[in-house]
Amino acid sequence: MGFYQAGAALDAVSFEFPLGAEVPCDSTTNGSLATTGGPAPMDAVWAAAFLLLLGSGALVWRRRRMA
Repeated sequence: MGFYQAGAALDAVSFEFPLGAEVPCDSTTNGSLATTGGPAPMDAVWAAAFLLLLGSGALVWRRRRMA
């Protein structure tokens, strides 16, 4: 029915997959990583810090209230 018997060697499998055109490594490629559009916006950093402080304050308030 097309199944291998227990202990039988499997047929070899091979394949090729093209990855694209060759890219020369010359003086125009410097080996650094690609940029992602700039540094992190400071607004997001301040918002994260505010939320962290808000959550910490809520935790302290809740623990004092429960005590």
